[in-house]
Amino acid sequence: MGIFTGAGIADGMLQWGDRNERRRGEVAKLFETYKQNNPYASASDYNQYLEQVVGPKDFFIRGSLPAQDIINKMGADNQEKKRRDDYGKNLDYAAKNMAVNNQIQQYVDDQILNMSDSELQNSLTNMLSNGNSELESQSRETAIKGIGNYQQRKDRKLKEMYEAQLKKGIDILNSSNGAIDISDLMNGNELGGLPNSFLEGYKDQLQTAYTNEQNRLSENQEKKRTAGFFGVRNKFETDEMLRSQVASGSKGYNSVKESIIQQLTAVDTGGKKMPPAEIDKMAESILKDMQIRQDYTVNKYNINARNKALENITAGFEAKSDLIKEMLQASTGDLDELKQGAARLALIDIDMTPQQASSLAEFIRNNSFKTPQQGYKLWKDSLTDSQKSQLNKVSNRFALAQQQANSMYPDSETVNDLVQGFEADMQVDGAQNQSLIEKFKGQLFSEFETENANGVNNLKGLKSALERSQIAVKNQIMYKLENPSKWIKGSDAFTEQKAMELIASHNDQAQQLIDSIDAILRPPFKNATQQQDANDPTTITKSISLKGQPYPTKADVDRIFAAQTADITKKLTSQEIFRMKSEIADGLVKAWNAANRNTNPRKQ
Repeated sequence: MGIFTGAGIADGMLQWGDRNERRRGEVAKLFETYKQNNPYASASDYNQYLEQVVGPKDFFIRGSLPAQDIINKMGADNQEKKRRDDYGKNLDYAAKNMAVNNQIQQYVDDQILNMSDSELQNSLTNMLSNGNSELESQSRETAIKGIGNYQQRKDRKLKEMYEAQLKKGIDILNSSNGAIDISDLMNGNELGGLPNSFLEGYKDQLQTAYTNEQNRLSENQEKKRTAGFFGVRNKFETDEMLRSQVASGSKGYNSVKESIIQQLTAVDTGGKKMPPAEIDKMAESILKDMQIRQDYTVNKYNINARNKALENITAGFEAKSDLIKEMLQASTGDLDELKQGAARLALIDIDMTPQQASSLAEFIRNNSFKTPQQGYKLWKDSLTDSQKSQLNKVSNRFALAQQQANSMYPDSETVNDLVQGFEADMQVDGAQNQSLIEKFKGQLFSEFETENANGVNNLKGLKSALERSQIAVKNQIMYKLENPSKWIKGSDAFTEQKAMELIASHNDQAQQLIDSIDAILRPPFKNATQQQDANDPTTITKSISLKGQPYPTKADVDRIFAAQTADITKKLTSQEIFRMKSEIADGLVKAWNAANRNTNPRKQ
């Protein structure tokens, strides 16, 4: 009985153990299921559940479950996960709310100009409630909040659209550099479209804004155009070489004009190019200013140079007069006071050349007269008309010097004025010379032999003057041709062809007069210029350099005379001596003048 009794107990214990094991497994599964179903359970939630399922004192069953510290950690982890999940849900909700709100705001912006406040509320409410009457009140509240202050919002929308319209218009104006018709900008279709009611309400404002911007663009362009014009003008006006080029004739003028046009074309005028006609007008204006400035510069230079030349020429007259005085006194020193007095009167009255002084000395030596005045008068009366015309009064010294200086540095003139003046002078000179020829020709038929001789001498003298004029005119014209910038006013060119035409025209006229003289004087005498060249006193000094040397004196004449007459064995008469010295003096003076232009005569 004891054994079986013991065996029953053992079986009971085994059976109890089996049940408890099953129970522990079931509890573990239940706990696992609870965990899965309650992902955010706290440690307290876990403990409360286990007490309900297991009981507080069934330690055997609880032994198969997690310890308390594990449950505490599991609860803490679940709370952190819940926090994270809740945050994510909140973000998602906020995003969805934001998206909905943005849709609401966009819808309001799109419709606010087309609907009244109540119409917009109703439309938005219907959209939000989607026909659900239970949601209508909440949806209307949402709609009202989404719209806000209707009038303020409408005004703000209108202002935004106005500013957008204005910006587009300003951009179009700027892109066209102000050239677009402003009326086009008032077309809603042109700029993306705006309600007619809006355009009407803001038309005046837009018109004013567009006009102001267009004026600003125009003013800016004008400022840049003006600045560019003056910049180019100053650049060209201050360039002396370019100014001289403008004054050198049409070729130089056109070249400078082309450069000016290129500069003006490159000027930044705010994107709007200047029309070619306007650029050409600007270029002509700049060229005119350059010409005015160049004319002023040339005239200023000519005035200064003319004054200097006047000083030099006057000084030359005085130095030459001193030389002639010394020579005349030396040649007449052996004569009586009466005849010396006639020579002194001549020195006081006229600026004589060495040849004239030689003629005077020879006349007063070989002729009788009662007073110095009579002797001087008789000598002048003995001269031919041509010789008389070559006498220069001392009182006219300044006027003559001024005339020579003016011819060296003339005032600026146009090519047309030069040609017309030249042709007019030729007509006058031609008529005067023809009249002189007829006058001198009449002397040949006089009953007086002296008058006949004067006629011959006068004709020969006129012929010589005409031949000299050919050389002088050629030199003057060539000077003008080679130095255009010193006299040309304006843009017309003084071409080589025109210069040659003027020279040829003068030569033809002079030669016709010379031929008429030769026809009168038969047989024709040797060319006067050839005669002069054969006995040219300047040949005496061609081997002598007078550059920078003092003005010739009587001592220079005597020294050269002594050298030339060293091999002459015959005794020279006083007339021959004076004639030779006169020729030497004349040659020295000419040579010195040629070598020392624009230099004041100096004495040793």
